[in-house]
Amino acid sequence: MKRKTNDADTFTVLPLLSDYAAAAGLSLMDDRSILSFTERLTQSLRTHLKNPARIYGLRTEAMFAYVAAALDRCQLITQEDAGTFFARAPSMRRPDFRVITRDKEEFLVEVKNFHQGNPLAPYKVAGDYATSLQRYAKLMRRRLMLAVYWSRWGIWTLVDFAHLSLGGYLAMGDALRKNEMGLLGDCMVSTVPPLSLRFTADPTKPRTIHEDGHGACTIGRADLCANGQVIEDALEKKLAWFFMLYGQWTEIEQPANVKDGKLEYFEITANPPEPPEGQPFSSLGFLSQMISRQYIEITSDSGDVKFLTPDREPENLGVLIPKDYKGEVLKLWRFQMLPNLKDVPKMESSQEGPQGKTLPRAP
Repeated sequence: MKRKTNDADTFTVLPLLSDYAAAAGLSLMDDRSILSFTERLTQSLRTHLKNPARIYGLRTEAMFAYVAAALDRCQLITQEDAGTFFARAPSMRRPDFRVITRDKEEFLVEVKNFHQGNPLAPYKVAGDYATSLQRYAKLMRRRLMLAVYWSRWGIWTLVDFAHLSLGGYLAMGDALRKNEMGLLGDCMVSTVPPLSLRFTADPTKPRTIHEDGHGACTIGRADLCANGQVIEDALEKKLAWFFMLYGQWTEIEQPANVKDGKLEYFEITANPPEPPEGQPFSSLGFLSQMISRQYIEITSDSGDVKFLTPDREPENLGVLIPKDYKGEVLKLWRFQMLPNLKDVPKMESSQEGPQGKTLPRAP
């Protein structure tokens, strides 16, 4: 899926200038409008750039769209809260995105970045704020979803507003239980550990390891390995490298194999922190987690936000795992998490609608 953009000069800057000129009682064609507008815009940008919460929130909003596109189960992801907006209701708010999946399911999404001071703190959606979004969703006859990026954990959840707890609270445990990121193609990926990058010494060059443990060698070849086996297939190599870089296997080791005093090879290996007993595979995490780590890496500089969006297309983020994938060496287990909505308490909405009637929960 490729990103489609409008001509910024024509469709963004000129309308803003026109609005500003009209408010100032000037003509769009008056040079004073351009000079005054540019000065005001510069001041506004400087103010926003000094607000870290605003910057991280905007990047998270953009990241959701890229992650959803990279997961490759969507036909369309479009910004909903942009452009001219007229409404009869005094309090109606547009959510961030409209999504249409390959299965023709269409819904609206409001995106939030939540960095918990207390790791167990729930996310709170203010009642008036939720109602203003629900009014819009009801008018559009579409489901309204809340996408939360739990930044402390690097996890995305997608929960129907109608399934929020009373009072608009969303605890992380409940969010995972009600999570519908599977609609976008998200899944948990597992494989057999370890994953490793193996450097084999050139046997025709000196590679003796001396008694003090030191030695020199010339690298003959480099291979990606899974569970000790060399990966030959190009797609499997791409997948393995992506999983090593962005998966959640954080136990890194650098073992060396020495035979008869000569170095055979050394490796950089990634292992799960706590390999489960009694099963051959371990979880690398959700695909959305890994794509988000890659996104944050690309758009950051020494931990600070450098860009809101990366300089590449969504299709170049992450890795696309074919539906019929059958690995020769890199064996994968993929688990799609389905929401458990049994006995889920729903958020009440007692606000009045545009015609003075009580609004039901978003469908």
